[in-house]
Amino acid sequence: MLGLRYIQCFLLLLCSIIVNVHAKSAIGSRTLIVFDDRVDDLSNYSNFFNLLKDHEFDITTLELSDKSTKINLFEKDTRLYDNLILFPVKGKLYSKQLAAKKLIHFNEDGGNILALTIPKVSSDPIHLYLNQLGIYPSPRTQSLKDLFQDSNNNNLQFTAKESIENKIIYSNENAEDSIYNFGDSVSAALLDNREQIIPLLKASRTSFTSGNKTREINWTDGTQGYLIAGFQNLVNARSLWLGSVQFLSNEHFKQNLDLINDLIQWNFQEKNIIKVTNVNHYHTESNLSYDELPYKVTDNITYTISLSQWDGSKWIPFITDDLQFELRQVDPYYRITMKPQGVSPIDPQAELYSTGDFKLPNRHGMFTFLTNYQRSGLSFIHQSDVKAIRHLANDEYPRSFEIPNAWVYLASIATVIISFIAFVLFFIATPASVSEGVTTAKKTN
Repeated sequence: MLGLRYIQCFLLLLCSIIVNVHAKSAIGSRTLIVFDDRVDDLSNYSNFFNLLKDHEFDITTLELSDKSTKINLFEKDTRLYDNLILFPVKGKLYSKQLAAKKLIHFNEDGGNILALTIPKVSSDPIHLYLNQLGIYPSPRTQSLKDLFQDSNNNNLQFTAKESIENKIIYSNENAEDSIYNFGDSVSAALLDNREQIIPLLKASRTSFTSGNKTREINWTDGTQGYLIAGFQNLVNARSLWLGSVQFLSNEHFKQNLDLINDLIQWNFQEKNIIKVTNVNHYHTESNLSYDELPYKVTDNITYTISLSQWDGSKWIPFITDDLQFELRQVDPYYRITMKPQGVSPIDPQAELYSTGDFKLPNRHGMFTFLTNYQRSGLSFIHQSDVKAIRHLANDEYPRSFEIPNAWVYLASIATVIISFIAFVLFFIATPASVSEGVTTAKKTN
């Protein structure tokens, strides 16, 4: 029985590996690779390109050593590629054709970018683009070093357990003791404090950046430097920066394969993709929507949302326990953790979440029904709907006799009225009294 269980675990692991290798992108497969033969020979990365083909990417290579080569990312307003891989390139021609402004436009239009830098070559457009994102690679004169590692090898190595920062992107939980090789020419970067930046792999505590000049200040010291960092903008397009080209080379490809595979899947949107399929809110008692019966204060409302995730080949229900709903005017009036209700009856590929019954606040105005789900490494979900909540009309306020606290005052008023009426009746009904045996006489003195 124990041997059979090991065989079942092995088959499950093998199936998961096959699914991950042959995953497909949720947005498209058109990929452009920009490189320069003067910097590095592209044949040194054949295993990496074969991995991209295994992921069914349609690859186009563009070599920039020829001055007649032109880079076209758009045809009029239409984006020509879904993914862009930028190897380090020399020359000012590259800066003119692929300026940082064009890269930002490509990313804002939904394109994914994989940018690689090395200390010896300063690709100004790549550095300027990364700086706009809040990623600041070390300058051309500085490279990452670690005196506590093997000085004869000159290859910087980092373990997954100590260096990996994001466990959502790095899905291989059973390989925490894996060691990744970045070669002998590595850039380290400082990261800005932005919600869209995703730190992925940090430098070791004993590492530092060192330049050629003895008086030059180190760009990073210890774990403040990063070797891999990601960025996801508000339209969920992704950018990934690698501080080492040798990390993808054939020499270290086998050792780095599991991490490279995870980075490709995340960067080119093969995993960790979430989308909203349906949003609804309505009166709990009557199931009428806002359009059918506008909301008023203290109404009982139910809010629902359906979410799906991309598993590499199809959309499946996305299940989580930390999805929250907010009802806010300026500040949130309610923050409710929604509970999964099972597969959505409208979309079988989505999971239905509901707030349950809640009462609107006793305040009229414009309110926002908001679901803002942002987790580092996952697609951002921002779903908002602004609706007016009206006050009660004159005939909609509860009558006095319907309010329990009003009975004291009503009883007091009734007591006064009854007492006054009783006094009047008693006064009217009582006859005037005349004294008997009293005579009157006129005074004569």
